[in-house]
Amino acid sequence: MLSTLPLLSQDYQLAPPITGSTRIVYKGNPTKIGLSFRMDGANIRYAIDDTLMGKSNVYVDSIVIDKPCTLRAVSIHPDYLASDPISIQVVELKKAFSSIIANPTHQKYPGFGSKTLNDLNLGSLNFSKDYLGYNGEEIVIEAQMDKKSKIKNVFVSALTSQGSWIFGPSEITVLDGYGKEIGYAKFQENTIQQTSKPVIYTIKCNGKKYKDIKIIIKPLSTIPDWHDGKGSPAWLFVDEVWYE
Repeated sequence: MLSTLPLLSQDYQLAPPITGSTRIVYKGNPTKIGLSFRMDGANIRYAIDDTLMGKSNVYVDSIVIDKPCTLRAVSIHPDYLASDPISIQVVELKKAFSSIIANPTHQKYPGFGSKTLNDLNLGSLNFSKDYLGYNGEEIVIEAQMDKKSKIKNVFVSALTSQGSWIFGPSEITVLDGYGKEIGYAKFQENTIQQTSKPVIYTIKCNGKKYKDIKIIIKPLSTIPDWHDGKGSPAWLFVDEVWYE
C-alpha cells in the first residue's frame, strides 16, 4: 500500500494582493493606491517600474504615486511560497478632449455612448458596461479641443479578453482635420495568445497644434487560426481616449 506524504506549508503559494483596479488614471494631483492581503504574519512588498522589490518596500497604508509608472506587488509569508506578482499601470491624464464622438457601436454593447470615451472611468474585465463594443468594424472617433493644442501622444484604452473573442486593435491612425496622418501605430502582438487584461495603447504624433483630430482604430481582420473562433470577426472594446 502506497503511503502519502503530507504537504508542507512551503508547498502552498499565496494568492496575490487585492487591488481595486489594474489600471489607474489620475489627473493633476497625486493618486493613492490601496492593496490588501489578510493573513497573520504576511505582508505585501512592492516595486515601482524596474526597482527591486526589497525588504524596505513593505506596504503599510496606501502608496502615493505622483508620476506615470507600473507598480508591482506580491504577497509574502515566511512559511509559504510568495504569490505571483500583480501589476498596476498608472497613467496621468494630462489633457481630455472637450468633445468626442464615436461611430455607432454594436447594439449589444453601447456603453454610455460617446461619453464613455471621456469620463475617466476605466473599465474592468466585465465588458458588459463601461466599454463601447464593436464586432469586426473599425472605430472612428472625432475629437475636438477647446483651442489649438499640441498633440504629442494619443492614448487609447482597450480590452483584451480572447476567451470572449475580444482582441486588441491591429492598428491605430490619427488624422488631422484635413485627413492627413499625424500619428500611427501597429500592434502585431494582438495576434498572439494573451491573458485577459485592459491595455492602454500609445500613438506617437508629430507634436503640432490642432483644433480637431480623427482617430481610426482597426480591429484584427479576422480571429487568428489558433483560436476556436478562427476566421470570424474579432470584437473590439474601447473605454477611454485622451492626449498629451
